[in-house]
Amino acid sequence: MIEYPNLESIGKTIVEKCGGLPLAVKTLGNLLGRKFSQSEWVKILETDLWRLSESDSNINPILS
Repeated sequence: MIEYPNLESIGKTIVEKCGGLPLAVKTLGNLLGRKFSQSEWVKILETDLWRLSESDSNINPILS
């Protein structure tokens, strides 16, 4: 990601938010792997899906 240094730092923050769930990391990686716009990555980082309650299901909110 040398060509996109800002995306690397955003990506690391997104990975942290995935809470160690490989499926979440892989899913978002596939989604963002074709997007090189910083605004697209920030949109995923700041989405409200991270804040959804997990009490209704055992599925990580970002995968829902």
